[in-house]
Amino acid sequence: MRNSAEFLALNQAQCRLELIINFDNQVLEIIGSSIPNQLGLCKKEEENCMLKQVSVMVKTDNILQELAQKNSCKVTIVDCKHSNSNEMSLLVEIEGKDVNQLITDLKSRREVKRTYFAKSSSSKTLVMLILQSPIFCDVARSSNAFCVACPLNSRVVDGALEWSLLVKDAADMSNVIDLLRFRGATTNLRRIENAFRDEALTSHQKEILLEATRRGYFDFPRRVSLTALAKELSISPSTLSEILRRGESKIARAYASGLGLSI
Repeated sequence: MRNSAEFLALNQAQCRLELIINFDNQVLEIIGSSIPNQLGLCKKEEENCMLKQVSVMVKTDNILQELAQKNSCKVTIVDCKHSNSNEMSLLVEIEGKDVNQLITDLKSRREVKRTYFAKSSSSKTLVMLILQSPIFCDVARSSNAFCVACPLNSRVVDGALEWSLLVKDAADMSNVIDLLRFRGATTNLRRIENAFRDEALTSHQKEILLEATRRGYFDFPRRVSLTALAKELSISPSTLSEILRRGESKIARAYASGLGLSI
């Protein structure tokens, strides 16, 4: 049995990449050197290429979202880091009907090694899970790809999770697919597009939106009015309203883009 490094070296030496591509319900098999031209991915020797955002459907399960649905809860991955070579630490926010049962169910799973949680004054509970490193985390760490959004925040649809990531060239995409297949995952490349970040929030917008969230402006009912919040931030209500509208628009567009929606 070859290890992952030997597996990748063998595939790179053979200069072969086999993908099953699904574009608008048309299946196309791409092999080797035709990938960069047909998919817009750079060859390794090319310079000044644009980063590509790639969406890959990976056939796997998602115990977090499965247990969340079972217990009528919403689970959101807030942050993550590698504990060691085999384990991952996930900072998870849980909200819903039966949070305690969900935590109990997580503790009973073989993949979950340890759990730590803090009950907040709101309806949300913050949980740190130390678990066996998920396949996505292993592949991201072993390749040059970056996660655009955590796939563990998505529910399984037709037996697969969608994983959005950034790659710089065809070789990086090849590594990702090879590593997924080495782990036994069936993959389907769904979409490739140029990565644009012009919708990113400015530091001022982030600061204002975070403070508005902390003060309960987006709660229902609101815990602070626009006028009161503007006074606390030492800006006019009209200026605050404009900042919030622009920030909300950017967040909505970025979210829709992540879902593959065109606005």
